[in-house]
Amino acid sequence: MMAFHVYACGPLDDFIQHFASFAAHQEARYNLMWGLMLRMRRFRPRQPDSYWAWVENGEGKVEGVALRTPGNQLVISDFSDVSALGPLIDDLVRRNQGLPGVLGPTPIAEIFASAWSSGAGCQFSLTMRETIYELTAEKLVSRDLKENERVIEARSESTRDWLAGWIYEFEREAMPEVGATMEHAMQLVNGRLNTPDGCAGFYVLEVEDQPRSVVGYANPTLTGIRIAPVYTPSKWRNQGYAGRLVAESCRRLFGQGYHRIFLFADKKNPEANAIYQKTGFASVEEVDHYQFVASPA
Repeated sequence: MMAFHVYACGPLDDFIQHFASFAAHQEARYNLMWGLMLRMRRFRPRQPDSYWAWVENGEGKVEGVALRTPGNQLVISDFSDVSALGPLIDDLVRRNQGLPGVLGPTPIAEIFASAWSSGAGCQFSLTMRETIYELTAEKLVSRDLKENERVIEARSESTRDWLAGWIYEFEREAMPEVGATMEHAMQLVNGRLNTPDGCAGFYVLEVEDQPRSVVGYANPTLTGIRIAPVYTPSKWRNQGYAGRLVAESCRRLFGQGYHRIFLFADKKNPEANAIYQKTGFASVEEVDHYQFVASPA
């Protein structure tokens, strides 16, 4: 039986180095992890419920990696040998990591969720299946704005309240299982608007100076950046606002020097997926979200 060793919560740069060797030439597939790691290195000291680890086999090969930022689900990579998930779970339990859920490639996320629920005595359920998309500048399909439309970058204090309200409504609609709150939405908005190096923010499509759609961006990777959320309130949908805003936002981000743009799209939302595909985004991989809940007494 192959022996595995878990290296967890040591120097973050060591983790990044081993992750980079494991995920070489797979920036799109692991863009979420890249963005979170580099953000942690830039801005945040170690916090109690953060976690990072890689798992090696007896020959020193990295089988897979895992990462968690405070208050969020665990993000895991693919694992070339699924039996390496056992030692990872043992380490998480030993460190008292109470996980709300896991996000990872299909079907590794389900294998982890099943094993975790058995060991932790909880239940698990699939809450979302997403497609990772990637866009490069040469694939971008531009869309002209209409005469009464303009795209601005949300920066003023006057945008915070209504923007937080939109983020709250987006999370309620797209991710009901997370228990959206206005407090969390405001924290997200403030965090992006106050990012010191300008690598996070929101683009807003306005019609005669009134907001109609928003695209957020954050968490740069090695060569790219991820956009999220993409949201248009229901009363203004089906008018092409999101499609034109996504295309214009990507054009501006490429103009800032990013070479790739990534996003995650719910597979149950065909309208959104169609917008991204028409803009030039190509699918990379499917990933699944699983939620852990206490078993009934």
